[in-house]
Amino acid sequence: MHKWTFFSAGGFSQVKLGTGADFAALRELDQKLWVALACPVEGIDAAPETLSLIDADGDGRIRAPELLDAVDWALARLSSPDEL
Repeated sequence: MHKWTFFSAGGFSQVKLGTGADFAALRELDQKLWVALACPVEGIDAAPETLSLIDADGDGRIRAPELLDAVDWALARLSSPDEL
């Protein structure tokens, strides 16, 4: 079982994703502890082209299962999780 690190921001505790091991264990993290369960593909400070690749169903929002699948996809192609 993965040991998570938490920090306080915005008045509540958040999980710190700082290592490849954190990303590799992300499926273990109870989604009740996630800050958000969806984000838009456009209108945020990230490349919409990349976010569109993660948005598997093309609905314009990335939901937790899509993010988890994208992390699994990336981990399967990297020599070390720390490359994330």
